[in-house]
Amino acid sequence: MVIYCLALFIGINTMIMRLLIDVFKLIEVSPTFQSTFERIAMVFPPYALLSGLVDIHRNQLFADIFTLFDQDTYVNPFSMQLLGPYYITLAVEGFVLFFANLIFELFSFSTYKTKTIIKSIVHNEDSDVAEERKKVHLNDTSSDILKIVGVTKAFQSMFGKRVAVDNVSFSVPRGECFGLLGVNGAGKTTLFRILTGQEFGWWPVRL
Repeated sequence: MVIYCLALFIGINTMIMRLLIDVFKLIEVSPTFQSTFERIAMVFPPYALLSGLVDIHRNQLFADIFTLFDQDTYVNPFSMQLLGPYYITLAVEGFVLFFANLIFELFSFSTYKTKTIIKSIVHNEDSDVAEERKKVHLNDTSSDILKIVGVTKAFQSMFGKRVAVDNVSFSVPRGECFGLLGVNGAGKTTLFRILTGQEFGWWPVRL
């Protein structure tokens, strides 16, 4: 959200600068500065989009005016002459930013996956839960087929961070029928989604 707002803020302000320089002619600059400014501003998608819309309207306005003098100056908006640079720029930026966001989402918390999250035992924790956590942390699970240490999952929302799974540790011995008990919203479904790879969490797991 911060990156989006920043890009939108910069894009709109650079667009205002272009209107003042190129359209309304309120600011006088050299052609070199104007060309350099436009190339740099094209990095921001909001500027490329708004600048393309300005060119479309200016093209239509000039065509309507010159039609009165029997001159055809209309340029096809889908041609490379008018909007070609914007098409190419937005396509490249969309491709790059999409994969950059994908990589960030996949690997932003990768450093936490290999760390053992050991927290102090929560006050008022059930004795059997505390015993299970202690057994897992002491590595007294050599014969178990599944070992989970400190699984944690938090969701970000407009209201802040909500912890769905908080430092869950347990192991499952071979041949045991295992299940989770808890009230609605305790994180049971989220935990199983993490185990099956449908969610990403902070979780050292050994199978």
